[in-house]
Amino acid sequence: MLLIAAKTVAWLMTGSVSLLASLVDSVMDSLASLINFFAIRYSLVPADEEHRFGHGKAEALAGLGQGLMEAAFNVVIGRKHGGPDVDETLLGNRRLKAIERTLVTLEAHPSVLAGHTQCTLGAIVVAVALAYLSFRLPAFDWPNRFPRLQAWFAKVTECDSFALTAFE
Repeated sequence: MLLIAAKTVAWLMTGSVSLLASLVDSVMDSLASLINFFAIRYSLVPADEEHRFGHGKAEALAGLGQGLMEAAFNVVIGRKHGGPDVDETLLGNRRLKAIERTLVTLEAHPSVLAGHTQCTLGAIVVAVALAYLSFRLPAFDWPNRFPRLQAWFAKVTECDSFALTAFE
């Protein structure tokens, strides 16, 4: 947090774009670490009646959500600075393929296949990433291309934490 504060002050004083990029990177790293902390903590909860084999899948699901969000951010930022042609570069192509691979993996994830729609941290991270993907990169058209994932997403986003914070 001290590093983020220092970079914020330095950026505000200088207006440097490279400092801003470094600040955004540090904020994203901190958020990813926070998500990982809670995902790992949740995944270590012992088995119960609803989770006979424990909660270990929450960690993997949160990781997939983080990866999807990061890849989507990179595509949006790349397009903002390099225009739409940036997708044709090697790096741009890798970013798009990372999103595609993550969507395929999520479509086949055990939580999605089994219809587990509890509002766990992993489910929330994935749902937020999918909503961001729909908002910023609608050309992916993931809801029509991945129907099981769309059905899972629709159920997860019915929980109170999404309903109470939805855009109007």
